[in-house]
Amino acid sequence: MTTPAEEASRQEPSAERPGRGRRRPGVQIRTRLVALVVVSALLPALLVGWASYLTASKILLEKVNRQLSGRVASAVQRVELWLGERAEDAHIFASSFIVTENLDLWRRAQQSGDPIAAAARTRVEQYLAQVRERDPDCLELAIVDASGEVVAHTEPAGWAPSSECAAELAGEEGQVVRVHGGGQAIVHSRASIRLENGEAIGALVTGASMETLWRHLAAGQESDAEHLAVIDAGGQVLFDSRGAPSLPQDRLASQGVVLCLEEGSGIGDYRNAKGEWVLGGYRFLPAPGLGLVVEVPRAEAFAAVYRLRDRILLISLAAAGLMTALGVALALKVSRPLRALIAGARAVAKGDLSHEIPVRSGDELGYLTRVFNRMTSSLRETHAELERLSTTDELTGLYNRRQLAVVFARELSRADRSQESLSLLMIDLDHFKAFNDRHGHLEGDACLREIADFLRAQLRPTDVVVRFGGEEFLALLPATNKVAAAVIGERMRKSFAERDYAVANGVTPLTISVGVAAWPQDGRTEEELIRAADTALYAAKADGRNQVVLFSRATEPGAQQSRL
Repeated sequence: MTTPAEEASRQEPSAERPGRGRRRPGVQIRTRLVALVVVSALLPALLVGWASYLTASKILLEKVNRQLSGRVASAVQRVELWLGERAEDAHIFASSFIVTENLDLWRRAQQSGDPIAAAARTRVEQYLAQVRERDPDCLELAIVDASGEVVAHTEPAGWAPSSECAAELAGEEGQVVRVHGGGQAIVHSRASIRLENGEAIGALVTGASMETLWRHLAAGQESDAEHLAVIDAGGQVLFDSRGAPSLPQDRLASQGVVLCLEEGSGIGDYRNAKGEWVLGGYRFLPAPGLGLVVEVPRAEAFAAVYRLRDRILLISLAAAGLMTALGVALALKVSRPLRALIAGARAVAKGDLSHEIPVRSGDELGYLTRVFNRMTSSLRETHAELERLSTTDELTGLYNRRQLAVVFARELSRADRSQESLSLLMIDLDHFKAFNDRHGHLEGDACLREIADFLRAQLRPTDVVVRFGGEEFLALLPATNKVAAAVIGERMRKSFAERDYAVANGVTPLTISVGVAAWPQDGRTEEELIRAADTALYAAKADGRNQVVLFSRATEPGAQQSRL
């Protein structure tokens, strides 16, 4: 492909040949120069300006859509993370040794008419009351047997499980959201209660207030102009970031809600209930039956596109009167950052958030480059923060239960390959509820942070410490047999008992109880090892606390455990 200048240079000699034309060479050269200027300046300037606008508009539109999709995804992740935590809580409560043992005892005693069934029911109700006291969001817990009969439940907090939760109590394992009296949204989580042989003997149903989730969603709003709504499967608004407690019926039928219920997920450009043009992103979550709609005013969403359109038009009109050399220089100046932006957009689209474009100018393209770099930096920070939040406990900084599954799988695989022992310590603060009642939850939180620091200092860098829930902690000790793990646990127990924990009005002693289990003799899976360590911990607490107990499979269930 030749340039206009090269084409003119090839045609120039032919114009000087006799008989080829009657125009004078000067006229012919001026004509060609004028044509060269027009072609080299006007046409490329207009084409480059138009192409720049189209390309940059496409990039900006993709950016706007990506940002809106990211906002929807962030809100969805917050909802799924919170609901997942409630489901995990239900599974943990349902797998408790107290629940499985006493429900099985109640079931067998009921069949034989043994009066010990009442005692078993009482123990289960006491356990449910303790669980509810530790979790302020938990409004109701109920245990039903395999036939659907309610065995035990906590006192209702404004709603009755027998009337409003009948479907959840008799349903399959999972979660469902219901709006109870007073307009309070509650998520019900149902987890099966199974014996060690896998037999399902009942289920545990929890009811948790969603007010904490609403606060998390409100705190995650990026701007005042952004509007977030959470709806149920019928289109009823459960949460509105604008704080409207109840919305008119025509508001509920807005196009964003309709699209969310009909299409499930996507991005749309439509008018909201007030008649304003908005860019809306929506996604419906079938499992809990919730939909999320995020709307941003269209003028704000496309402001950068409109500004870029006007500026490129002015640049194109001004560049039309420049000389050929200036037109070529301008084309190079425009095309280079555009190619960098396109390459950067492709890199980000492939998941490379570390891509950064050098800012080579202070014009609109330089501004666009800086915006792109700020966007990738923000995405990196958001990704890193979400990854941190999803793997660590916010209070103590230790790994959380979600990350425990990852670490457990890795260490079990390593132990299986190397055939080295893998030990597990389950650690629980003794009488922590009494400590909280006496000194308050702030002191309790400070105590949990201090024991987390204590465990880090006591264990090796290769050991993994996890906050399992409440005042319970797990320590995973690679390449450590059961006896060595018990020695470590006893050392920690003695060291912790010798400390005096400082409180506002003095000092108070604190002790810990430790349950020990090891791979492979006490279990070959994560669930089996945790259950074994939990059984040993339960025996330590039942025998007076402040001691280390080793799980012994040969003597379970209900027999003596090995103690230090």
